[in-house]
Amino acid sequence: MKVLYIGGMDRSGSTLLGRLLGNVSGCINLAEADVIWERWNSRSVRCGCGAIFAECGFWGAVRRQVFESDGNEIIDAVVQFRSQSRRWGRTDESNRESSAAMTAADYRRYLGKVYAAVSELSGAALIIDTSKRISYARSLAAAPGVDLRFLHLIRDSRAVAFSQQRRKRNPGFVDQNTYMSPTSWTKSARQWNAVNAALPLGCPGNRSMRMRYEDLVIDPLNALTQIFEFLDEPVPPLEFLHRQPLHLGREHTVSGNPDRFNPEIIIRPDMEWREKMPVGAKAFVTAATFPLLAFYGYLQSPNPRK
Repeated sequence: MKVLYIGGMDRSGSTLLGRLLGNVSGCINLAEADVIWERWNSRSVRCGCGAIFAECGFWGAVRRQVFESDGNEIIDAVVQFRSQSRRWGRTDESNRESSAAMTAADYRRYLGKVYAAVSELSGAALIIDTSKRISYARSLAAAPGVDLRFLHLIRDSRAVAFSQQRRKRNPGFVDQNTYMSPTSWTKSARQWNAVNAALPLGCPGNRSMRMRYEDLVIDPLNALTQIFEFLDEPVPPLEFLHRQPLHLGREHTVSGNPDRFNPEIIIRPDMEWREKMPVGAKAFVTAATFPLLAFYGYLQSPNPRK
């Protein structure tokens, strides 16, 4: 089963790309599925379909198929394993043994089972995962039965920093007063550098491609065509991209940007940062990320194309 894993910085457009691909026949978009283990029994968060996660029919069926009668015991062991991996500073949570009841091999095996069940129950041949973290991508690439392809999605550092200043309500939580907190200019620039410098070096295997958010929104038809060609798949009908706004159905997404709950989207370049971003902040983020901005072609023109 093929999994297209989208890595990159937060607010780089992975939610949009995942939703577009999830709207194609034969594909299912899980959004940020790396936190599925912490959400199986949750009643405080919602699936992208709108149901309380623990009550979602689709994920309930996946759980029954994968875990049978030992669900809670296995899920708790995986959560403990993942927690220890992060606490011990491991860059790849799948490449070492753990002192918990779960081993790295067990973890990879259950990852493969979960994605296989998703594919079987949804009828999708291609799974879209926008979890972004390189360590999870490596774990998934080593899971039995998973044919992982990696897409590095990039967005202009100044647009990312401006977007991260927005305080957005997150309907993914049952508590309707939950918001995504803003990120400082300094932290945003530092993370943008770290993520986009590390991803090309850490992509699992040689099956990877790079795409810019700006190219996606300027010409989504060409962008999706490139992705299916990269996946060695026939390019499916993509006429739905010509309709604006796009009316997209509910998906069984695990986590991610609140925009995954919007029933319709309009594809257009988001250049608001150019006029509304404070001059000092714009100069700082530009200077702090200058080498990679130049490398990825963001200093060539206002709307750079590949």
